[in-house]
Amino acid sequence: MTAIVGYTNGETVWIGADSAISDGGGGVTSSQDPKVFQIDDYLVGYSGDVRAGQALHYEWEIPRRGHIGLMKFMCSKFVRSLEACLGGGDSKLQAEILVGIRGRLFIVSSDLAVVEEYGQVAAVGSGGDLALGSLLTSPAKLSPGRRLIKALEVAASHSQGVRPPWRSEEHTSELQSH
Repeated sequence: MTAIVGYTNGETVWIGADSAISDGGGGVTSSQDPKVFQIDDYLVGYSGDVRAGQALHYEWEIPRRGHIGLMKFMCSKFVRSLEACLGGGDSKLQAEILVGIRGRLFIVSSDLAVVEEYGQVAAVGSGGDLALGSLLTSPAKLSPGRRLIKALEVAASHSQGVRPPWRSEEHTSELQSH
């Protein structure tokens, strides 16, 4: 139950999120705890287990990348730190994560697979596809932040699991390396 959607122009990354949480029994409410936040140079948005999101937001320490490539880092040190933070020994997360760093967007799925989608957009969550469709067809003249909010509004109009208030974050990395 949620929609997390991201956009990049190759330098700046924007990630927007709704505030819906479910109680597991079909009830949905809005949480004040954000589903999108910044940790160092990373923007992180999550869908899934609330406790996993809280651990990511308040406890996770992302290791330094060093001199290895970004994708190699994401698939190794980054994922291992994520797994350690969430106490997972079974290599399964109770969440999907959208990560923005250095003008790039990565999806970390529940099986810890890391995917960098081709293009400028990515989304996770039950309303992610709806938000993604809206984002891809929204007028380019709108600011990226406004496009994300509009995409979340569209997702909410067609999905019970997407609710306001909307939150969005943006980050521009100082050094670009692809």
